[in-house]
Amino acid sequence: MSQCLCLNCKVRSAAANHLSIDELDLLGKRSVEVEFDKDEVIFKQDAFSSNIVYLREGIVKLTMRGHNREQILKVLKAPTYLGIPTTIGDKINNYSAVA
Repeated sequence: MSQCLCLNCKVRSAAANHLSIDELDLLGKRSVEVEFDKDEVIFKQDAFSSNIVYLREGIVKLTMRGHNREQILKVLKAPTYLGIPTTIGDKINNYSAVA
């Protein structure tokens, strides 16, 4: 885990491109960069959500556990955000994200 350098990021989101230098610096100080291995869980369904994830590179599978099986909801390719509806809405992850 390492601190982000949002100011120098070459894969910044469109939203981050609208931030000032001071705001990018603050974002970097309050963010961490984490690498996940294949099949590693980024966040789990039914767990409390307090973070927004920005996927800079790679592919993520969004899954939901049902009564008898796990269903793939969507496969997302970077760059993209994960967990925004949950963090802003009901605070509990409605699905899991797997690298």
